[in-house]
Amino acid sequence: MKKHLTTLLLLLAVSAFAQKGSKAGTAFGTFNANNVSVRINNCGDLGWDLKSTAKFEVPKNSGKSALFCNALWIGGFNKGNLHLAAMTYRQTGSDFYPGPIDSINGTTDSSDALKYDSVWMVRRGEIDSFRKGISVSQNILNWPGSAYDTSHHYTRHLAPFVDMNMDGIYNPNKNGGMTSDYPLIKGDQMLWWVFNDMGNKHDETNAKQMGIEVHGSAWGFDCPTDTALNHTLFVSYKIFNRSNKKYDNLYLGSFNDVDIGFGFDDLMGTDTLLNAVYGFNADDTDFSYGENPPVESVAFMDLPLTNSMGYYNDYTYHGNPESSYDYYNYLTSHNKDSSELRLYNAASHTTVKSKYYYPYDFSKYTTAQYDAYKKNVYKGDTRLLGASGPYALNPNDIKIMTLAFVYSRNPSGSNLKNITQMQKDVKHITDFYNNKIPAYCTGGTAIDAPQKNKSGIRVYPNPTRDVLNIETNNFKGGNFSVLLTDILGRNLIEKTTNSTQNISLDISNLPDGIYLVSVIADGLRENVKVVKK
Repeated sequence: MKKHLTTLLLLLAVSAFAQKGSKAGTAFGTFNANNVSVRINNCGDLGWDLKSTAKFEVPKNSGKSALFCNALWIGGFNKGNLHLAAMTYRQTGSDFYPGPIDSINGTTDSSDALKYDSVWMVRRGEIDSFRKGISVSQNILNWPGSAYDTSHHYTRHLAPFVDMNMDGIYNPNKNGGMTSDYPLIKGDQMLWWVFNDMGNKHDETNAKQMGIEVHGSAWGFDCPTDTALNHTLFVSYKIFNRSNKKYDNLYLGSFNDVDIGFGFDDLMGTDTLLNAVYGFNADDTDFSYGENPPVESVAFMDLPLTNSMGYYNDYTYHGNPESSYDYYNYLTSHNKDSSELRLYNAASHTTVKSKYYYPYDFSKYTTAQYDAYKKNVYKGDTRLLGASGPYALNPNDIKIMTLAFVYSRNPSGSNLKNITQMQKDVKHITDFYNNKIPAYCTGGTAIDAPQKNKSGIRVYPNPTRDVLNIETNNFKGGNFSVLLTDILGRNLIEKTTNSTQNISLDISNLPDGIYLVSVIADGLRENVKVVKK
């Protein structure tokens, strides 16, 4: 096996035997809506089978993988004491466990954890058919919108959903229909899971528990007309502080073992302008991908990339973390001995201090500079960490970290020219995420294609800066709903009424961009694209 796993089997067995609380999650789901197929594990890691095989396949059905493992890291201080939770390969156990946390007592329940050792999935097509009453999907009926056990003080809302009857409980009709609650998803397929760091001791890092509950979601778009979007997976972590502790100097991190096919011939870099870290093949031929190997990047969407760090698969001062402070040092761009990160500069043949791991544009290196860089840096198997901080996290606070995993490969490129392609792709994806471009696809159809308005609804003025007026001429009597969503499918405004009067929506606080107004009634759903500018 590629990883240092076999040497720790005894420790793993002892750790598992000693646990009396929750067990680490083993459930998983698969995202495969576009040209990416990724295994999503339940407890803070993805892209591998928990053994020795990569499950981050790009292109889908190619048998080639661009990443071996990704995992969540988070750590901060309370009254001078480090609290931290992180995952790599579960060598000695886990820091995360399935399920939510009691929001009053800050405790977990091991029997409930078994119920939440799952990754739920639903597709947009299932929701459309369900709402039209055409077919009923168990994925929709089983969606964990509300907590299973009301005897615990779990938050009532777990997985996001549209609450059509406004009772605060996810209770979909068994036969579907337009009046039924339904999952609220992003993209054409979304997976959702919940985990915490309180279910048992932190066997991975030996760090103090934090008391965080994490809602994970992964989604993407089936968009053959947009190559970058069709090769991108979005993953978001919504982190709740369920403890009574205030954390300062808190950092959130994305651990990545980027393996472009063969895992021993890769280099890592950072693009500070794009808030992204990335891996690329050291040479122009990879054992798995062949000639013109791709670049795999991980871009921070809604938090700034303030630090990045690479470390080697060994046990030197710049190698695999062995203590809780090692993990935190890496989050803050320090080595295990607390020394600052220093980089080899191929232009001056010196080392320089940096917060970022090789923030250089290698595509602009001369042949001599690149050869010198490889000679002094290349060690064969490097891990890569992107981080954001420092932050304060008070009791009941929420932090959200959303990542975009972007695969870039220009047909006429090379290992270095694909870095230039990566820069174009990540900018495109970031602009898309921020609603700056109308590049939305469902089944290959763009959202800005001509929309047929069967119901005769009228939305004006369009474009607008503040108020949208909606006339519902053909919806006479009965209940109907008006939804305003962004191009990621996020529900921003919802109004339900039985009035035949016109409806006004105040969108003055929303950013400029493309939105969709949907009027839903009597088994019909009609959509109109609107522009805020």
